[in-house]
Amino acid sequence: MQNTISERLKMILDYYKENPNSFAKSINVSDVTIRNVLSKRNKPGYDLIVKICEKYNEINPEWFIFGKDEMLSDNPLTKGSDMNSEFDKEKIEYYKNQILEYRQIISELNHIISELRGNLKVTQKNYPDTKPG
Repeated sequence: MQNTISERLKMILDYYKENPNSFAKSINVSDVTIRNVLSKRNKPGYDLIVKICEKYNEINPEWFIFGKDEMLSDNPLTKGSDMNSEFDKEKIEYYKNQILEYRQIISELNHIISELRGNLKVTQKNYPDTKPG
């Protein structure tokens, strides 16, 4: 079973032997932000993902975001790379676009769910003796 981004964040903290407070300080965010992601209360936003990938650039962004491949990047172009390089800017742009695409898909699915709920209400109104399930 594939792990969640919260679980992958925990794996990053364990790998670097960081606690939520020290990790948060290292990327200049509040410890509450990290704790909320770790507890699965919140999912990390784009800015947080970028901060983590910039600071801990040996972490494979594909793994961190999507759970694909290995945790550590084995690509020699990314090992020890400077996140200001053109290659890294392209990677960040790629992942930003992926996140935007997923947000669009989620938005479309939420719209479909709303429509289906509306249809269900109409059906229940027209057929009050019918029970779902």
